[in-house]
Order: sequence, then C-alpha cells, then structure tokens
Amino acid sequence: MIFYDIYGSTEAELRKQLDAKQPVGYDGYRGDATTSWDIRWNWPGRGKNICDLSAATVTLAVRVTLPRWMPPQNASPELVTKWTQYVQAVAAHEKNHVNSVITRYKSVEPAIKSATCQTAEAAAQAALVPIRQFDIDYDAATNHGETEGARFP
Repeated sequence: MIFYDIYGSTEAELRKQLDAKQPVGYDGYRGDATTSWDIRWNWPGRGKNICDLSAATVTLAVRVTLPRWMPPQNASPELVTKWTQYVQAVAAHEKNHVNSVITRYKSVEPAIKSATCQTAEAAAQAALVPIRQFDIDYDAATNHGETEGARFP
C-alpha cells in the first residue's frame, strides 16, 4: 500500500489535490487510485535449449496506490462523511483488482510447465493476457470504479 497525501477543507480543494497528484496506471490512465502488479517467473536453464520446467517458479508483487486525507479541524462533518464513503468505495474497487490478480497469476506456472524450453517464455506471456484483460474489462464496466461510488465529489 502506497498513500499520497492530499490537503484541504472543501470539496473543491480536495478535488484539485486529487487531480494534481493522481497516480498513472500501467495503461497510462490517470485516476485517484491504482493497482499495479508484476508477475515474474524463472526456471533452471531459462533461455537455453535444455532446461528444467518442472522447477519453474512464479512470483507476484502487487502495489495499490490510494489517496489519504487527514481532515483539518475546520472540515465539515458532511465532507468527512463524503470522503469516508469515497475512500471505502475506492479501496473496494482496488481490492477487486488485487483479488483478481492473486487468483489468476497462478495460471502462469502450469502454462510454463506444460510448454517446452523453447516455448515456455511465450506460454508465460500468453498466460498474462487474460489477467490484464480482466483489469481492462473491469475498469471499462465500472468506469474505473465510478459506478461503484469511487468518485469524489
């Protein structure tokens, strides 16, 4: 989890901060939050004609970037409530991205192990396609979480 801090005591000030500090996703989309992941693999003899695919390993690293606001004393209770609801919706949306990749990355290892030394790299890359496609489709279906309440104000 990575947080970027924003400041302000009005909706307009918070939106301006969000717009200025939005992280950029892997696809170039700028949004208030993002989930990025990195799936890596290796096996003895990788890149050689003779290898041991049965010893292939696959690792996953996930990073979620979210906004963080510490309400000043002069912030209205309504603004604090609106922010809290927004952050909960953003976190839920990003959690769906995380859960998806955690579930799907496991498909890379059997793809590698069922290939040959010459085709294992391509098989691993092909196994990434549906994982990336879920993220694309999910963001398209939810307008990057807006239909789930992940929009401020």
